[in-house]
Amino acid sequence: MYPILFRYGDLIITSFGALLTLAFLSFIIGLIRFTPRRELSMSFFAEHILSLCLGSFLGAKVLYWIFDYESLIPLLVDNVKAGRFPSVFKLLFNIEQFYVVGAIIVFLTLLYFYTKKHKQSMLSWVD
Repeated sequence: MYPILFRYGDLIITSFGALLTLAFLSFIIGLIRFTPRRELSMSFFAEHILSLCLGSFLGAKVLYWIFDYESLIPLLVDNVKAGRFPSVFKLLFNIEQFYVVGAIIVFLTLLYFYTKKHKQSMLSWVD
């Protein structure tokens, strides 16, 4: 697999980012096609998709920070002392370093609370 698919100046499109985008679009298309068949409320999911996705991403990053703090802290301290704040931001929010388990945990937790709040069945959404 090629790590970099395209490069145009400073814009770099990686194979990981392209496949992640393709997976997200496939999920949305599948959701649009199969939601009416199962008689579920599409408006419920459309209202909460952004918070579910952002929460999942943050959950994955937080779990990465928790488990890999021993290697992350020295790099952060060195960059802060040197005044390289863009490097600190890049270390904290690198898209290639996260734990999928954290994303799954946060997604299911948020989905549970949203379905309880709107009196929907979580099992029918997860199915």
